[in-house]
Amino acid sequence: MKRIIFLSAILAMFLFAGSALAETCDFDTNGYVLSLDMDYNYSQVMGYYPGGQLDGQIYGDTIQGTWYSTTDNNYGEFWWQVYDWGFEGYWKYASDYEWREVWTGTLIQCY
Repeated sequence: MKRIIFLSAILAMFLFAGSALAETCDFDTNGYVLSLDMDYNYSQVMGYYPGGQLDGQIYGDTIQGTWYSTTDNNYGEFWWQVYDWGFEGYWKYASDYEWREVWTGTLIQCY
């Protein structure tokens, strides 16, 4: 009986550890779609938008990281506060000392 309970516990741990806590969400950000792949197991985010991509870390209800432009080779940082309806935060170029503008995204869908 102890062996069955032990094997059941090992199987349950394997199934739980192997399950992915991830999702992809699309956001409307000033007329273009930003797709974010969020991996909650590793607290990581990768995103793609027309002309660029980004990657970052999830810290509770905030996301911060780096964005890259594939059209003009610019790059910089971003910081977002995450809400039920989407996100709001700031962005800047790597050479900037202060944040430039607000960067908002309204949730379209998650899948």
